[in-house]
Amino acid sequence: MNNLLPSVVQMHQKYDLKGSTYKRKANKHERNKRSPTYKDLDFLEQHPDGILLEADTYNALVKTIQRDCRVLESFKIMDYSLLVGIHNLDQAARER
Repeated sequence: MNNLLPSVVQMHQKYDLKGSTYKRKANKHERNKRSPTYKDLDFLEQHPDGILLEADTYNALVKTIQRDCRVLESFKIMDYSLLVGIHNLDQAARER
């Protein structure tokens, strides 16, 4: 999996999202890492209302996912994972 998260901005949370809930919770070993990558059920627990995106960002994200899905479908590939990094501005300000 390629990582496209910017290295100049600290990600306070990372999620590997597949759109499934079956066995989609980070295990204890992953949770104990310095920078864990959580999964779908963790995201739903920690962000029950989702995350707020500006309209332009949301629309660009949806277009990108749709385009990616068309390419994957053309190659008969079913596995898709979205790596989401969250930089919490309030937490970053407290850490300064």
